Amino acid sequence: TGCALFFYPELLGADGRLLTERFFFGEEDFEFSIRMGKCGVKMACVMDSLIYHKVNASTTSLSAVGKLYNHFLNRYIDVRQNYSFWGYLGWKILNYPLLIRHLVVRNLSLREAFAMACRLMREAKEKETVTYEDFRRLVIDGTYFLEVLQKE
Repeated sequence: TGCALFFYPELLGADGRLLTERFFFGEEDFEFSIRMGKCGVKMACVMDSLIYHKVNASTTSLSAVGKLYNHFLNRYIDVRQNYSFWGYLGWKILNYPLLIRHLVVRNLSLREAFAMACRLMREAKEKETVTYEDFRRLVIDGTYFLEVLQKE
């Protein structure tokens, strides 16, 4: 997680940015780690550090299924863009049951969970980014989520 990062200023991009703007909400820290790994930057996690971070403080009242879908869509797009074909395929195969389980735990039927997962797979293949508009429809007003279930 990127809630607390320590890095050298040389890691900033030519535009002075550290994180990508491709993902409106979430995933930018994961993408940053992938990018740094590709550049050969050594990274570590300080396990005995103490960081106070109110996880999901800004999204507690929002759609749980929409937040989950947003998270997985961000991750699938990011992995597709940064891993080899085979790496992405393996990652998809290993994570698909996890996605289904998370959707069922949030009170979707197995049929609805598979429909949502299939839609997510298609979108992860087509999209380059998750925009604010996607986030708003998924997480804030829920219109995106309703559309997905109605179309499947």
